[in-house]
Amino acid sequence: MIELEAALFELLEPGTPAVAVLGESVLRALARSLAATAREAVEGVIRLSDCDVEMRRTLRRAGYPHELAAGAARRMAEHVA
Repeated sequence: MIELEAALFELLEPGTPAVAVLGESVLRALARSLAATAREAVEGVIRLSDCDVEMRRTLRRAGYPHELAAGAARRMAEHVA
């Protein structure tokens, strides 16, 4: 796992019971996907302002707990910016 993926993995709060249900392999794949979105934002493929929206969409599709998704996406977008 590269540094950005590792940082995003930690921001997913894998120790939280609601998140731990997803399993580490799903969270690692999710971190990989979120890192790709972050790289697109940094490279200018997507706007930085849309980064958190894309991250929330990715979290929702992966089954990440809805009540935690907005906060996690915001923290990840701040980490990228």
